[in-house]
Amino acid sequence: SGTASLHLALEAMQLPQGSEVILCDYNMVACARAVTLAGFTPHFVDCNEKLLIDPNEVGKYIEEYMDLFPQRYSLNPVSAIICTHIYGRACDMQAIHDIAAKYELKVIEDLAEAHGIPPHPNTHAACWSFYKNKIIACEEGGAVAFRDEKHAYRARCLRSLGFGPNQDYQHMPRGH
Repeated sequence: SGTASLHLALEAMQLPQGSEVILCDYNMVACARAVTLAGFTPHFVDCNEKLLIDPNEVGKYIEEYMDLFPQRYSLNPVSAIICTHIYGRACDMQAIHDIAAKYELKVIEDLAEAHGIPPHPNTHAACWSFYKNKIIACEEGGAVAFRDEKHAYRARCLRSLGFGPNQDYQHMPRGH
């Protein structure tokens, strides 16, 4: 599913334990659920007038968090941003990537409602949903693509119960 693709993307990137993941406050609950399934904490920032994640709010939150809680930030860092393109509208991905580069954050694009929008070239993971109300639909389904081959390899292992390419019943990492 689309939720599973987000969950798989988060786990494949091996973010630090206890990380926070930034999301837009106008969002499908499945996005936050994927974050918690992966063992991370969602943090919601305000949307802009187009109901998309506001890069200014992302930057403001990270700067305030680091200034107010420097020790906590080192223990539970913000490690990723999930940008959900809503109703076929594209988030300002260049502004998001500028912030991500400054703070060394991973960027995940949720393209469940925007199948025609290509992912930004620097996006770490792009996720799609094929639920029956989507542009490309089936009863259920999802997909994820990665920029880094190591993340893609880990995702392939995770999605198939941890089977590696040799199918040797070692089940490492523990998969789904």
